[in-house]
Amino acid sequence: MTREALDENAEAVVQKAAADVTAWNQRGCLSPHVIYVEDAGKVAAEAFAARLADELDAMEKTFPRGPLKTSDAAAIAARRSFYEVRAAHSLETKMWVSHESTAWTVILENDPHFQIRA
Repeated sequence: MTREALDENAEAVVQKAAADVTAWNQRGCLSPHVIYVEDAGKVAAEAFAARLADELDAMEKTFPRGPLKTSDAAAIAARRSFYEVRAAHSLETKMWVSHESTAWTVILENDPHFQIRA
């Protein structure tokens, strides 16, 4: 997200990002897995991530994610564990998660490298 887009209407940008993330249970061909946020405007990347987590939590109550295969749930749990350790050892990484399920996860990293899954 550009700082100009966030400066103009951060709330709408967050709502649209959450809608894109939740559409098609994150399995659509255009489902975002990474959102880069320019951190030089009125809305810092951490504030965007926190607000996105709040919006995903609200959307999960209205539009719950569909069922997952056990292997997919295990992969999400493994990825979360990786980032829990990373966040515990670095001020550069923060994580927000749905607490009752693996429905959504938001990870903030200042490292711009996309983490592929193994």
